[in-house]
Amino acid sequence: MPIGELDLELKGFIYQPTQIRLDLWNAELRADITTTVGEVKVRAFVHSGKPVLAVELETTEAEKDAVLRWYPYPEVDHVLKNADGFNLNQFIPETEVERREVEGIPVGIQKYPTEEGCVTSWTEVRHSDLHRLFYLNVENGINDEAVHRSADAVAAARAELWDGFVESHRQWWHDYYRQSFVSIPDTRLESFYWIQMYKLASATRADGKIIDNQGPWLAPTPWAGVWFNMNVQMSYSPVYTSNRLELGESLVRALEENQETLIRTVPEAYRDDSALWAEAAAMIWLPSWIKKSAI
Repeated sequence: MPIGELDLELKGFIYQPTQIRLDLWNAELRADITTTVGEVKVRAFVHSGKPVLAVELETTEAEKDAVLRWYPYPEVDHVLKNADGFNLNQFIPETEVERREVEGIPVGIQKYPTEEGCVTSWTEVRHSDLHRLFYLNVENGINDEAVHRSADAVAAARAELWDGFVESHRQWWHDYYRQSFVSIPDTRLESFYWIQMYKLASATRADGKIIDNQGPWLAPTPWAGVWFNMNVQMSYSPVYTSNRLELGESLVRALEENQETLIRTVPEAYRDDSALWAEAAAMIWLPSWIKKSAI
């Protein structure tokens, strides 16, 4: 589900020269943004071991009022929602937004008519007018447990020393990249290999969810879900050749945990010796034609 955006709102308009780079080795985005009134430096990453997005802002005096602001999906600007064209095929339910604070941490709860939804928590740490840190977490669910789990994740990240927080994130990625190495005369192809290794570890963990079509990059699409018509299979194929078998455990565990669902997906007469791996499913592996009451 599209759940909203974290927007960087600047005092001036973006101007040249402006550079944005994804640093694969450190798994972080860095940007040097020039505006019509000043400059803003951005560093952002989702921590490798903690469910927190961290953003560092450094600005010149003229851009000290630049702000990071979270918008739940219903409040995202209509133009930004459809920046890549209108998508009329993805089911997006009506969303009720509730805002509250949990021990001083702002929380946004997005509720769907199905009594499902998600929680977003965030906080800003201001080291000075020109240097700020921003932490954000997203949790599935809308009950009190999900709300407190989200707020606690942000509070824990905020309590850490920034340098240590950054180092622990980088160390995981540096260890991960060293698990295998490829040297190809065509440096463009070699770069492509490392990009795929980055995407693979960004999409799952050994103890994480199965890789769906979007991985960690959700965009409006009619294909939101877990698709088994070669999408999942191809996503996991690199774990063998690249010596990253632990990432494949998310697929193996998903099969084991959903074995009963796969059996109950076939008509009752065939369940003694048959199971069905449907073409597509949600994260709970419940095909759209099977009613929840049947599971």
